[in-house]
Amino acid sequence: MNKKFVKIIKIAAIAVLLLLIIVFGGARLYFRFPVRSYYSISEKEFRIPGLSKKMVPQGLDHLDNGMFLIGGYQSNGAPSRIYRYDSNRRKEAGYVVLGDEKGSPVAPHAGGLAVYGDYVFVTGDDPEIYVYSLSDVAGSETGKTVSMKGRIQTKFGDDSIVPAWICITEDRMITGEFYRVPNYQTPDSHIYKGASGEENHALALCYKLTGEPGTNFGIDTKPSEIYSLPGLVQGMAVKDGKIWISQSWGASKSTIACYDISGSKQTAEVKLGSEGIPVYSLDSSTQVSSFKAPPMSEEIVFVDGRLFVMSESASNKYFFGKLTGGRWCYSTDVSRI
Repeated sequence: MNKKFVKIIKIAAIAVLLLLIIVFGGARLYFRFPVRSYYSISEKEFRIPGLSKKMVPQGLDHLDNGMFLIGGYQSNGAPSRIYRYDSNRRKEAGYVVLGDEKGSPVAPHAGGLAVYGDYVFVTGDDPEIYVYSLSDVAGSETGKTVSMKGRIQTKFGDDSIVPAWICITEDRMITGEFYRVPNYQTPDSHIYKGASGEENHALALCYKLTGEPGTNFGIDTKPSEIYSLPGLVQGMAVKDGKIWISQSWGASKSTIACYDISGSKQTAEVKLGSEGIPVYSLDSSTQVSSFKAPPMSEEIVFVDGRLFVMSESASNKYFFGKLTGGRWCYSTDVSRI
């Protein structure tokens, strides 16, 4: 081979390598620098499982035995999955496939996931929550389809929400919808103004935990409170009575915000038969603090006082998170904010 030609090939290869380094470095700088304070108070906890297998992670919860459950949908439309991560052994612990009541695989959006008692609750595409057995989800062999045990309707009177996320916290279950113009709009009946005068377009329903097996899987059959929410809410967690939300969309920075509605004046009241359900607003009048986080934050959960935040940016559907640390679930010491 001509030496001059070999030299040209080497120069071209070096140029391509330098270009990749510049692109990779630029991408990392673009996404990480604006939220550098977040990384300074956060730690990598574990690699989000399933990213190389078309998993788009959405839901997150933690079990007392150290296992994390990570729910989501498949970018190719295949049946949705719940992955397991064993934090004690620091390794992925397989996955199960979501099924309907007859055990046939299903592919809901699987946007949220939460555990209470013997059950795993999953949100999907309908005004209801899908219920699975915790022992089936946590203990079945990898790849097994787990059957749905039932459904909880997210209706209140003549109205309803299609829940995008869910959390079990303290004495209640909270599940809420996602709002964004123009592709994720909600009914006009979900619009409320809080004490600040700001207009919210999304709702979260708050149900008391009964602890009784009953027909509603230990959850009260009607909401006790309703929260009026800002847009783009992807997840919620509660700590010391304060409400934390995760907000994100696309490649923009995420927002993690904290609210305290204790003692606040209710925004309105929704009539449910002869009873009234109080509505409280998460707006600037009740916001305590907020900070910016990497793009595409999803569900959040507190474990041992630290806030675990998961992103979907490293899934094959989006990819850019593979360049910016989105493959990791991070935990944050929120007391340092």
